[in-house]
Amino acid sequence: MKKNLYPAFLFCSLLYLVSCKKESSINPVNSNIQGSYTFISLTAITTSTQIVTDGTTTDKTITRSNYTTKDNTGTLTIDASKMTSTGLSYRIDTMATADYYEDNVFIETYEVPFQFTVPTSSSTSEYKWVTSDSVYFASGTVFTDGVTSPSGPSGARIKLEGDKLYVTGSNEQSSQDNSSGYLINSNLKADIIAIYQKQ
Repeated sequence: MKKNLYPAFLFCSLLYLVSCKKESSINPVNSNIQGSYTFISLTAITTSTQIVTDGTTTDKTITRSNYTTKDNTGTLTIDASKMTSTGLSYRIDTMATADYYEDNVFIETYEVPFQFTVPTSSSTSEYKWVTSDSVYFASGTVFTDGVTSPSGPSGARIKLEGDKLYVTGSNEQSSQDNSSGYLINSNLKADIIAIYQKQ
């Protein structure tokens, strides 16, 4: 069970953007983001903490990764109230670093391959401007990830530079599972920047 448990971070390339949560009636300077974009890349800095308790020992793995996606495909279309992704997919191919602890005693640091291809997906998310550079998704958004499901309201910072659109956000998720007979507590933190190019 111990350190050979593969760290629970395969789905860390999600974009449940949580940066802005209050609505206001404003005239956003970035209202000119409307249009069609090609998905260029997703860059993520992640930390995944997994604690496994089997009744006698407690194993903890803290896994960190920093990557930019490859083989990026898909488009993003933005109108005045929604963002729609079509044919979105990408590949992660990197190494992650993991620190392993047993009963809170550090044992070792090792590297693990992090390789995953996000299946092609399409999605639509309604949004509202909340500041001149931030949007709010009342029902959550998965427009940059075809693996996970919306976790509720979320937000994103938006920046348009020339023909490049930058969507920036951060996310933290916690979960608990004992279906394997062991208690597993997981926590995932991710800071992500998605880049699109106007068509």
